[in-house]
Amino acid sequence: MVVLTSGLSGSVAYSLISRTREKQLEITAKEPMAAREIETFREKASSITSIDDLMGNYEVYSFVMKAYDLEDQTYAKAMMRKILESDIEDTKSLVNKLTDSRFKTLYNGLDFASGTEDTFQSSSWVEDMVAKYTEQVFINNTSDDSETLGAALEFQQKASTLTSWYKVLADETMGDFMRTALGLPDSLATADVDQQAKLFAKKMDIEDLQDPDVQEKLIRTYLAISDAQTAADNMSSNPIIQLMTSATSGSFVPVTIDIEAVATFTASRYR
Repeated sequence: MVVLTSGLSGSVAYSLISRTREKQLEITAKEPMAAREIETFREKASSITSIDDLMGNYEVYSFVMKAYDLEDQTYAKAMMRKILESDIEDTKSLVNKLTDSRFKTLYNGLDFASGTEDTFQSSSWVEDMVAKYTEQVFINNTSDDSETLGAALEFQQKASTLTSWYKVLADETMGDFMRTALGLPDSLATADVDQQAKLFAKKMDIEDLQDPDVQEKLIRTYLAISDAQTAADNMSSNPIIQLMTSATSGSFVPVTIDIEAVATFTASRYR
């Protein structure tokens, strides 16, 4: 795994990724495991003409699951089959009952419900899937090195699909991201979902998440707050600072970070 941002603060690392994203995706696609899986998918994708074919071909099935960030559900073949066989028009079908939007995104992306059998035979679709897989692997690799930066990249990826606060709250990472970016306390996560949605709505209109400029400002705010919190945590755990604090009876204050000031956020600033 190659992570070019290791050791950098979230804000600096994000700026680097923004400038070098295409290059980093190229590096990700050339990593041995990713390169093998991409090559195998390209070779075998055209053999898939049905849900049975997909479930019977582990290499293609697992590739698709990774591309849609569902690697942790790869083992659940029976459930995945039921999802793919669902009637999207039936509100009681499994694909519509699940709150995790990743399943419906995969359902729509594979398009088995349309009755066509040539989705996996389309070279452009295959390359789109390869790009989707590569991006997801890159985000996952980044998250392994820095959860904060990974969350920022995941928000960037998902923001345009977050059309209600309930969708945000159904995704643990997105809920945490938005609480931080909007200056809401972590303790809010334990509150009633309806109450959380109302508080989020008071902070900003959900429609604003469709604006790329708003997305970028939320990411920058989230990273700035996270970096400040990390710096404060590191400062408080520094043995030299602890020694100096003890020697001055707790009066030594090397730095003060006003998190609330950094976190303050209102939707009006993005209009």
